[in-house]
Amino acid sequence: MPRDKRNSLHIYWKTDKEHHKVLYPKSILGNKVDWRKFDIDMAYDLYNTMWTEACYYFNVLVPNDLPYRIKICWDTIHIPSLPEDKEEKNKLKQSDMYKTYMELFVESECRACTDSMFSDAYNTLIKACKHNGNEDMDDGIQDDNYKDIIWLNYLIEKLHYQNGRADVGSYVFRDGSYIVLDSACHRMFVEEFLNKKEFDMERYWVKVSLYSVHTHDNMTNEQWDTICKFTKKYQLSESKLDIRPADGWFRKE
Repeated sequence: MPRDKRNSLHIYWKTDKEHHKVLYPKSILGNKVDWRKFDIDMAYDLYNTMWTEACYYFNVLVPNDLPYRIKICWDTIHIPSLPEDKEEKNKLKQSDMYKTYMELFVESECRACTDSMFSDAYNTLIKACKHNGNEDMDDGIQDDNYKDIIWLNYLIEKLHYQNGRADVGSYVFRDGSYIVLDSACHRMFVEEFLNKKEFDMERYWVKVSLYSVHTHDNMTNEQWDTICKFTKKYQLSESKLDIRPADGWFRKE
């Protein structure tokens, strides 16, 4: 099978610094199928292949012997297709195989939109993909299960990879990591997908929209560093936020 990013694995781990390695497995699912046509039925094989490769790279037998805290994902996982029959669809959604597939799918998409699987940006995206209590898309549920695939696809359509135009639309998080999204989608991301208040979070994160950066007095050094990088690359204007509302400047996550 040709070596390309569509059949690669990304491994992140931390020592005194963060490391990132891209692996290209020589054999995927025994080469019995076309890798780019995999589906939900292959979830367990994908999961096991992923961790087997990680163990091989670190020269250990099982994941429990891995010497570092590791996060790993495939570069690309196709969007899951579900049966047309409602009963079969609901049955599949309750299966461990489907849940494993969704985990692989979400992790690969969130990694592609962030610079690290250990960053605030990655962790925030993972949270956005799970039920956070929104009345419409979550039915008020708050748990560790992923939202319906319809909502996940909608979110992914609004996100862009790290090389996207951060000056058009982005959020910079407390550790300096960031996500790029459509300019008109900041409120949708915060209030509908995370079930938080936009006013609160924009005095905690830093919003960039349509060539303007909305700074505030509570920015971290890491956020300033990222904004300075943006400013060198793009022509940004500054819009200073007032952080003194009567009920406090933000609600903690």
